[in-house]
Amino acid sequence: MKHLCRCIVVVFVAVLSLSLSEAQTVQTYQVGAASNFATGINDNGQVVGWRSDEDTIPIRFHSWFLSNSNLSVVDFPAPCPPCSPLTDSSQANGINNLAQIVGNYTDPNGAEHGYLDNNGAFTSIDYPGAVYTVAQGINDSGTIVGWYQDVSGNFHAFEKTGSTFTTLGPPGSSWSFAYGINKQGRIVGRYRGGDCNFEDCGFLLDSGVYTQLVPPGTEEFLGYAYATGINSVGIVSGFYSFTGSGGPEDGFTFNRANGTYTIIDFPGETGSTEIWGINKKSAYVGVGFTAFKAYIVRP
Repeated sequence: MKHLCRCIVVVFVAVLSLSLSEAQTVQTYQVGAASNFATGINDNGQVVGWRSDEDTIPIRFHSWFLSNSNLSVVDFPAPCPPCSPLTDSSQANGINNLAQIVGNYTDPNGAEHGYLDNNGAFTSIDYPGAVYTVAQGINDSGTIVGWYQDVSGNFHAFEKTGSTFTTLGPPGSSWSFAYGINKQGRIVGRYRGGDCNFEDCGFLLDSGVYTQLVPPGTEEFLGYAYATGINSVGIVSGFYSFTGSGGPEDGFTFNRANGTYTIIDFPGETGSTEIWGINKKSAYVGVGFTAFKAYIVRP
């Protein structure tokens, strides 16, 4: 898909605060003392994520898939031989309604590659000429989004339709990352530079038009925002820090229909809340940093 109009729109909106209601179901997952991240949820309620093996050197990561309370490991098959402590490491980042999973894995040389897991059939994803590639999101049409690092060390968002890659990024941006895509082809992510007067700004790309997403109250030049997921009705998930790196993070959703942000914190979290995915029922997933638990919140 080629986006003909590389425009950007800045939206000023209202902010609401959300208290989790009794009607919502909150699940947490934590395997031992490891860090656990829930990173994607589809409309069927299936969830993907990853955990770390913090007792290994180097630290390795393992992908997991949750369906109907059944949790299974879905690592990219290690290319072994040749064997390396790094080969047994992968992270699942997104899932569509066909249960196709995208993520990234580490090869024996320590380089990162994206992957597609099509019901157990794994395919590597590499942006042409990139140093490394990470696949973050996939919609039901099979369009994949993510980001890559070029030989100069810069990061760029991409969209992959079939075998065709397209580099994305708001006009003037120096870095960009794409994290989610919905069935209408709307894409969300973050960027740096250009018109972004913050450490990083979230973006929504819709029909070639980029809209900047940063919750009001975020301090210029210090704060940042990540737009991480978008559902089929246009609700965007993400997280932000109004004071910047090292400060507390809060989750948010953004309703593109009425321009409203809702700020969300997982229950009992005294640390940061990061929301990484949302489905059409507005169930959302992420991580709470008090104990590095994976959270799943369902209406």
